[in-house]
Amino acid sequence: MKKFEKRTSYIVAGSLLLAAFATSALAGGLSVGGVSVGGSKNGGLGVGVGANLGGIKAGADASIGGSKGIAAGAGASIGGASGINAGAGASVNNAGVNAGLGANVGGSGGVTAGAGAGIGSKGIGAGVGANVGGSNGVTAGLGAGIGSGGIGAGVGANVGGPGGIGVGVGVGIGGGGGTTPGGTNPGGTNPGGTKPGGGITIGGGTNPSGVKPSGGINSNVISARLAGLTSQDRLKLKIRCMEISSNAMSYDTSLVQLCKMLRGS
Repeated sequence: MKKFEKRTSYIVAGSLLLAAFATSALAGGLSVGGVSVGGSKNGGLGVGVGANLGGIKAGADASIGGSKGIAAGAGASIGGASGINAGAGASVNNAGVNAGLGANVGGSGGVTAGAGAGIGSKGIGAGVGANVGGSNGVTAGLGAGIGSGGIGAGVGANVGGPGGIGVGVGVGIGGGGGTTPGGTNPGGTNPGGTKPGGGITIGGGTNPSGVKPSGGINSNVISARLAGLTSQDRLKLKIRCMEISSNAMSYDTSLVQLCKMLRGS
């Protein structure tokens, strides 16, 4: 009988211990409380998780619907007023990256302003406008270089223009009236600049009425042209003609004849 009572007391004691542990679990312990069952102290699974893991549930409400915590952060991050999305708004739409992008791409004061400046108004583009479309930079330089007073005037002069190398060529070969034969270099910068038949006719600049490569040399026209040259111009032409005469096969026959006349004058 005593053994039965002793065994019964063990069973009752064990049951009480199990009940105590179960009550503790329902009350919301760290490992069990509220997570697996939803204990009364912590107020259910979510709050228990929030309590146990640092506000993830409260944080989850915050994260998903957001008022305080992570969701306020998420509200800021996703829909936001002053958090990451405000940061993103600043970064994407207002004053951050997009303002940066506005500056960088759509142009107020950053790269696009740089690009606007770079492509169309004051910067690279003004540089490009200057460089390509011709106001003050390379294109203005190219305008000068190709069409008015630089290379192009030189080209115009080379091909028969009024005051550059071509006039020099005209003068050197019989052109209208510059002061230097061949510009700064007698006969231009390349043999084609002084060659009759390269767009210039001897004795007439671009006017084919003078001596032409295919029609021989009009000695009267050439003599009149040569007579109008200064001694310095004549010296430059003679130096140029030395090269032409030494390699006559590389030059037009009329130009070679012109040099012969110049040496005899």
